[in-house]
Amino acid sequence: SVAITQAINWGIREKVKVISMSLGGMLSTPAERMAISSATRNGVIVVAASGNSGENKVSYPAALSQVIAVGAIDEQLQRAEFSQYGPELAVVAPGVAVNSSVPLGLG
Repeated sequence: SVAITQAINWGIREKVKVISMSLGGMLSTPAERMAISSATRNGVIVVAASGNSGENKVSYPAALSQVIAVGAIDEQLQRAEFSQYGPELAVVAPGVAVNSSVPLGLG
């Protein structure tokens, strides 16, 4: 959580336009919420993954109202079985059988 908050604050200082986070958890810390609020007040678009446990509950920070929550779909445009979902989910994108530049097991 400390590293995430530091990274968001770094993005604000560097005047980034978008912060994209492929991470999440069951809780959000006050420091994380403050950093995300600060980012959005400074015009930064904050995007985060909805989560990978397949539950009907979007993980944090994606579940925060200022964050665009992104879920995963498969080749048939159906929700990926692992993708978390819920009322906070804003958009979906391909998330199954996607090629990566990171070797398997090293991500």
